Amino acid sequence: MARIAGCTELCYQRYEYGQRNPNVQTAIRIADALGVRDLRELWSGYSAAH
Repeated sequence: MARIAGCTELCYQRYEYGQRNPNVQTAIRIADALGVRDLRELWSGYSAAH
């Protein structure tokens, strides 16, 4: 996944552990790799009505 995200394994681990946040481009690459169509799906409790 780190390779797909365009970062090192350590960098990606920091995203996973919440120690760092990816920039928008990296978040989009990760979402694409995971099959997430809408990045808002990544945040629990988000409602499309908002």
